[in-house]
Amino acid sequence: MRNLGINIIKNIDYFQLSKFIDCKNDNPKFKICTPVDMKLIEGNLKLIHINNSVYDEKIYRINNITKLKFPDLLNHYTLLAFHSWNNKEDRKENFNIPQNWNQCIKTYSSIIIQSKTQILTKEMAFLNQFININSIDFKIDNETIITNNNVNIILMLQFGIIKR
Repeated sequence: MRNLGINIIKNIDYFQLSKFIDCKNDNPKFKICTPVDMKLIEGNLKLIHINNSVYDEKIYRINNITKLKFPDLLNHYTLLAFHSWNNKEDRKENFNIPQNWNQCIKTYSSIIIQSKTQILTKEMAFLNQFININSIDFKIDNETIITNNNVNIILMLQFGIIKR
């Protein structure tokens, strides 16, 4: 590698500038939106500091009455994924805390992401996870909200009770 570097320096005058290629950069713009970036419509957000042997994060608990609205600057963006870390810290709900991997994936919560025309529910296990939303082209609009799915809306959708 040393000899390669020496030879490049000796012959630098023979190198040519790259040719200009007229191309369009059509990469999409990505934004990250945290709960504190959103408008709190109902309830409250509780900041919880949680860590383990790998991660050290600040998370926000979305409880049964919390309702968050996306900021207007995200209108027309496509929702790609979200991050969740269900945990036992400062819980008021009464349930058995998972003790092993199998119990962690069977203990979950669910949220609703709803716009004017679409409704999406996603379940999150008792883990730190990044959840892709690639099964639906979910567009954020000026009425898109996130709330806890404490009424199991996915079951109602499957049985045709709610029509969108």
